[in-house]
Amino acid sequence: KTYFPPSESVHSKVISPEEKISVNSNGEILLPGDIKLTDANRIFNTDFESEEFETLGGWLLEKFGYLPERGEKLKMGSITFTVEDQGSRRIQSIRMRYEK
Repeated sequence: KTYFPPSESVHSKVISPEEKISVNSNGEILLPGDIKLTDANRIFNTDFESEEFETLGGWLLEKFGYLPERGEKLKMGSITFTVEDQGSRRIQSIRMRYEK
């Protein structure tokens, strides 16, 4: 009889929100749209809130009021968000830049 261990023990590794974030050579922060708003607030010391959405991508969708195209920007205080990628009616990835 062949034994297969539970798939999560073989293939799954819990990835922290911080591991999903990268910084490019221009100092822009690249992050997935599905990062939880609470995690983004903790990591970046922000206080973004949404009554409808739990993710940063959803929060941006709420702020835009529509599904933005790739490259569209939204400025909130000293932070500029750029939609890096979108599809399936979601913001998939975001570029974030702190302005001086």
